[in-house]
Amino acid sequence: MKFGDEYYVEAPPKFDLGDVSRKDLAAMFEDAKRITCFGSTPDQHISLDPSALKPDGLLCYRINADRLIEINNAVLRTPLVLRNEVADVISFQFVSSVKRSEFIGKRRNVHDLGPALIVSVVPKKEVTYRVPKTNVQIRHVVVHTPLSTLMEQMGESADAYPEW
Repeated sequence: MKFGDEYYVEAPPKFDLGDVSRKDLAAMFEDAKRITCFGSTPDQHISLDPSALKPDGLLCYRINADRLIEINNAVLRTPLVLRNEVADVISFQFVSSVKRSEFIGKRRNVHDLGPALIVSVVPKKEVTYRVPKTNVQIRHVVVHTPLSTLMEQMGESADAYPEW
């Protein structure tokens, strides 16, 4: 499983991921600040970067090298764009409201999500960007674990996963 550290940048009011190119998003994050440090946090520890600006009510906990749980019950007052790189991961999450932009190859998908239970599967490297709504209670719980481990436990090979 690859679950990279999460980074954030402040965004202008009414920022819309759908209006920004992949190249411009990458440029925005050249001097981004780290908010989580999953890769370097010891097992059984909080994975938030202690120097990061973070909203009260956010908890990221590294269970082990292949499992992470996020619990968020916060309100953002400043618009932020969050970035992460993931691969070989399956995430189970309940979200209240978030806009998410995903790049799969050259294709971009932008989702404006309401309350939902979402299972996200990312077999190959993917960069994700999220813009949580400001002044709205953000409530979600997410469990991340390796897709390859789940498939192995079900007796499936990696080749059994359908092409995107």
